[in-house]
Amino acid sequence: MFIYVIMVKIIGPLFSEEAKGVFANTLFYGKQNGVNFAKMLFNKVKRRAPLQSIQRTIFKEGMEAWKLLGPVVQSLWHFQNRLQPRQGRCDFLTVWMLNHGEPWNLYPIPRNINTIDFTDRIASYSDFMDDVEELTGLLFCDTPEVYYMAFVWYGMDGISFLPGYFWGFPQNSPLAFDKPSGDLVIYRELAHCLLMQHGFPANHANTLDHGFMAQEVAVRCVAGDLTPVYTYQGKTFSEWAPDSCPA
Repeated sequence: MFIYVIMVKIIGPLFSEEAKGVFANTLFYGKQNGVNFAKMLFNKVKRRAPLQSIQRTIFKEGMEAWKLLGPVVQSLWHFQNRLQPRQGRCDFLTVWMLNHGEPWNLYPIPRNINTIDFTDRIASYSDFMDDVEELTGLLFCDTPEVYYMAFVWYGMDGISFLPGYFWGFPQNSPLAFDKPSGDLVIYRELAHCLLMQHGFPANHANTLDHGFMAQEVAVRCVAGDLTPVYTYQGKTFSEWAPDSCPA
């Protein structure tokens, strides 16, 4: 007795090039991008455990909390991750998930960033702002906050952050030791912040111009030379940064 095995090549679902639709509520036939396909249909089963639902709810609440932080606090989170926005948000959400319901005292600002809010410790800080405004002819949209950062930037005694609503100084800055040269740092970073608040960022395209303007404004403010209005390359601050304050 001989048994013959015949192999058949199927060129289309159900031996048809045009098979479409559902068969017996278990198979679905169709064509996509010129290719026939057949898929098995499954009834969706809710497999999420109660704890997973709770975690998802907490995560969603964390996302909403992140949106409510505002640009200043968000920038602090980004800064500790080399200004990588996604990583800053990821760290915030990690902290949110771990500390939901029991935040630390300095929450929501990172512990290693917000060591000291220094804004109120600078004597006559508003006077520094007034001098910069008088010399440049441009008004601050809001008071830039000041933070003491408990780590060192090599070769830097101060740094400002977009969008210009806070700046910080490290432990090697003159401000950390109450040196008179700290006035120069304050004026310079305020000038940076003023330009940023009005839409002129210190990015790769204009880092040098930003630095020259801020330094020259700081030197004149320290010397008390507030008139005439400061210009750089024949243009005032308001011409370099023409944007109005956000509503």
